[in-house]
Amino acid sequence: MSNKKLIKLITNDSNANFDNQFRNEIVINKNSEIALHSLSMVREDVKININGANDRLIFDLNNQQYTVNMTHGNYSVHNTFNLLNEINRDINSLINIADADANNKIFGSYVRVSINYDNRLEFPRFEAQFIRPPFLGLRGNTLGHSIVLNNCLINNNTELVKSTDAPNASLTAANAVFPIPFIRGCGSFRAKIKLFVANINPADPNGFIIGLTKHPEKLDNAANPITVADIVFGVSIDTPTSNYFQIVNGVATDTGISPVKVGAGTPFTEHDYIDFTQSNNRIVCTIYQDGATQNIFSEPNPYSSDAYTSYQDNILATYSNESLYGCVIFKAGASRIVLDGVRIHTGDGSFIPSIRSDDVGNLPLTTYVMPEPQPSGVNCLFTLEFTNIKTAKFFGFSSITPALDISRQAELNDFILNICGVNPREITMIFGDMPFTVLDTSDIYIVEMLNIPLDSYEAYTEQRKNVLAVIPVNEENVNQSDYTLQYESPNLNYISIKNDYEFSLRNIRARVVNSRFEPIDTTGSTHLTVFIRDKGE
Repeated sequence: MSNKKLIKLITNDSNANFDNQFRNEIVINKNSEIALHSLSMVREDVKININGANDRLIFDLNNQQYTVNMTHGNYSVHNTFNLLNEINRDINSLINIADADANNKIFGSYVRVSINYDNRLEFPRFEAQFIRPPFLGLRGNTLGHSIVLNNCLINNNTELVKSTDAPNASLTAANAVFPIPFIRGCGSFRAKIKLFVANINPADPNGFIIGLTKHPEKLDNAANPITVADIVFGVSIDTPTSNYFQIVNGVATDTGISPVKVGAGTPFTEHDYIDFTQSNNRIVCTIYQDGATQNIFSEPNPYSSDAYTSYQDNILATYSNESLYGCVIFKAGASRIVLDGVRIHTGDGSFIPSIRSDDVGNLPLTTYVMPEPQPSGVNCLFTLEFTNIKTAKFFGFSSITPALDISRQAELNDFILNICGVNPREITMIFGDMPFTVLDTSDIYIVEMLNIPLDSYEAYTEQRKNVLAVIPVNEENVNQSDYTLQYESPNLNYISIKNDYEFSLRNIRARVVNSRFEPIDTTGSTHLTVFIRDKGE
């Protein structure tokens, strides 16, 4: 006589925990077996609701606090990357030159918030990194970072000139460009005029353009040449006695300001220095002159919804039209124009110490005050604070002050030691100690019995676990439009119950977990059906 039992469990618990009571005793005979018949549940799409109680992230860059207020709403797998892009935009938009003047460890810095998918990690994790890239000059020799020269030369390691002395009005004839995007936080692209003299023949082209373009690929493309319209922000000048022209979104306008000291007979320390600084998501152009600081323009540098991805994914061979690239264009020859002190802060995430390391040379001395990055070898601390533990857990942190926790963990030294900073123990990266919630999508679910001992074993925990079944997640059992999982076992695979004696139950507890035995998020009712039979039936 068969003694097979069908038991149906139900729960409204949001983590798929079953705890069902029965009025009748359920007798389980000695050495019985159990099998999963079916599972039905709706996975929770919304991972977090951002509202007034949990919308703040507080970044501290070397004791300078910036608060990012996240946009209110529900966040799921569909729009969480918009949230990451927004955090990147907002934190970098807050970093500004006024704070950098008072705290020069901020000058030449940006923050990158991202998800690390490295398969060597146990799970995808949220990372926030405070990056202070080197103030690249003409001597930088890092592959893919060095200035790209087109009919230009570098003299004495610091001077940038045209490689010939022949004038040419074409903007593609002689130029140079840094192939890495201009920084998005707070930093500078600048060059100092060491020599600028008039042509012997006034009719010959003279002058130069310095600025930021979205189309560096046009600089050496005769078929599709760069024009002034391709310079997003810049300064141009035609002769040593004419006025500087500002360029904003491809339109040149007379500034009414002319060079002060640019000739061989005046001290180089007093020569004009042209600077473009990213600050508060604006490009601020300044010309530093002996006895005067000329504010040329301050214009918005828009940050589109795709900017951050394009900005970080840039490689040398593929320029991103969401980013700006520092360039210099010469019209006159080497005896007419010499630029020095060419420097740029790039949005480079490589783990390179900050300025001033030997590979970028020294900045030229000036008689006027200009913002300069903090020399390398000086500690700079970085912290991230959540104002709500639920938000912290959403991003994969078990604490609202993760930086302090990281600093106390000796086993994480490799992540703390000079990861974009300059000194041992300088904390410049903060990363989650748990999976980033929205990406915690398992390709399997595990049904675990909690008060019925089973003869099953599991490699992740390296021990016996009461695993009843492992359910694959695929298009056959999951409706992607409403996240409903409907699974019916094609075969009843019975597992031995570890009971040497008959016992009875009025309560059955079970749960559905992910591959790491962590809770999952569900909504509505979850249904679980099992069969129990005597051994050998």
